[in-house]
Amino acid sequence: MTQDLQNPGDERLTAFLRAHAPEAAPPPAALEERLLAAIAQPSPRPSRISAARFRWLWLGPIGLAVAAAATLVLSLHQPRVQPSAQDEELATFIVTNWQAVLAEDGTEGDAASVSALLTAMP
Repeated sequence: MTQDLQNPGDERLTAFLRAHAPEAAPPPAALEERLLAAIAQPSPRPSRISAARFRWLWLGPIGLAVAAAATLVLSLHQPRVQPSAQDEELATFIVTNWQAVLAEDGTEGDAASVSALLTAMP
């Protein structure tokens, strides 16, 4: 690190930057007096939340609670779906295909148990 500081190129760069450094802008007139006057003034009290604003602040959590309760009530009172004719057709299709697969393998004994399980479906 000391070798980098001893580099003559750094000295030339430093001298150049010092010679061409911009001048700082002068401070505004009476800056010190304005700062002291601002410090001397009493700080404003933090504003209290007005009643109307307070009501608006509570609408968020209350609205969320109402929405959650409504979702819960609606999810508990959903109508039960009755099996349709399409469900029975699908079950019959699955049983028929399964029996065909088992017949190819020569294991027809399991087809009756699968058929009984599928027909017992609600």
